[in-house]
Amino acid sequence: MDAVGRPRSGSPPRKRALMNLRKGVVVGSMVFALVGVLASPPLLLASDHTRAKELLQQTCVHCHRLEGTAESRFKLHAPDLIWAGSKYQRSWLIRWLTGKEAPLYVKGYLWDLTNVPTKHPIVTEAEANALADYFAEHKKDPRVT
Repeated sequence: MDAVGRPRSGSPPRKRALMNLRKGVVVGSMVFALVGVLASPPLLLASDHTRAKELLQQTCVHCHRLEGTAESRFKLHAPDLIWAGSKYQRSWLIRWLTGKEAPLYVKGYLWDLTNVPTKHPIVTEAEANALADYFAEHKKDPRVT
């Protein structure tokens, strides 16, 4: 205590208060940084990118077109994926690819009532995210901003 009866700046209660304040600032900064990392879009790892390309080449190309110019839907078996990164909302696409979304074309893409469409292949949540990331990165329509 000084001559007036106030605690000195170096007294234990004041030091504890300063230490608690510093801890609060450090913890708050860490929480803020963690929220920033979790809120940012996930990084597309090379293995995810490779798996997405494999899925596209092994499965999707049998029905969907991935390159070229748009064609009449009457010449297609399924929607073009040429600009899938601009066409589909990510959350819907992931639900669709994981089998949690009802079919878009119950009677087939060509509305052929005599043709029963085959079931769309279902992928895992991780594969659906990898495909959505791949579409967002590589299959954007340059005319759409």
